[in-house]
Amino acid sequence: PNISNFSGCTFKKMAVFSGITFTGPTQFDEITFEGEVFFDEAIFEQKVIFYETDFWKNVNFGNTSFKKLADFWSVHFYQPTDFYKTRFMETVVFTDAIFEYNATFTFAHLGNMLFRQAKFNGKLDLSLAANIDWSGNFFDIHRSFVVSKDEKVSFKTQRQTFHNIK
Repeated sequence: PNISNFSGCTFKKMAVFSGITFTGPTQFDEITFEGEVFFDEAIFEQKVIFYETDFWKNVNFGNTSFKKLADFWSVHFYQPTDFYKTRFMETVVFTDAIFEYNATFTFAHLGNMLFRQAKFNGKLDLSLAANIDWSGNFFDIHRSFVVSKDEKVSFKTQRQTFHNIK
């Protein structure tokens, strides 16, 4: 599809976007996914925005490629979320995102990251990420996260910027 805009939808059962190539800008606006969601092997060639989207069950972004901006704004993940082998080629933004359980980026390729007012009721785990551009920023983060097997970082204030973790 050249332009994909999903707005105000509720998917009551499983939603499968596996293997789809989205060639134009894509937006998921005020979407509720009540069943499992599969984006595995999908390719987003242009920017994609998930705005006020709820994922009630597992969401699979395994081997998904985001070639441009991937913006997760006011997205709520109700289950553990693993961005397994997900490739964020440019910028990925999580603004006002809520992760009820752990958010892991196992073997993920992360371009520029921005976490703004994200809430992690579990942990943010970047320890197994395959490639990270450490120019990421973390603003108003609530919780702790793991950057390597030997290192855990806890935020003690509500506003911090994090650069060049080694």
